[in-house]
Amino acid sequence: MKKKLKVMILHNIISPYRSPLFEKLSKIYNLTVYFCEENTDDRKWSTKLDNYSFKYKILPHKEIGPFILNSTLKRELE
Repeated sequence: MKKKLKVMILHNIISPYRSPLFEKLSKIYNLTVYFCEENTDDRKWSTKLDNYSFKYKILPHKEIGPFILNSTLKRELE
């Protein structure tokens, strides 16, 4: 059996229009999606991923103005 290529995607927030793409990619690759944050105040959509099976994690972060800083991504990739 051939091993799936391991792929990581870093995305800013959970977006309902991206989730179907991540799901399809997870069928081809060993995919993990890292989100910088769950949602922002100006986005009013649902962030539930109950209907999807791709692996994901919402990373802890700090906001400084419009910037999102994350110090844990490197550990996630090790």
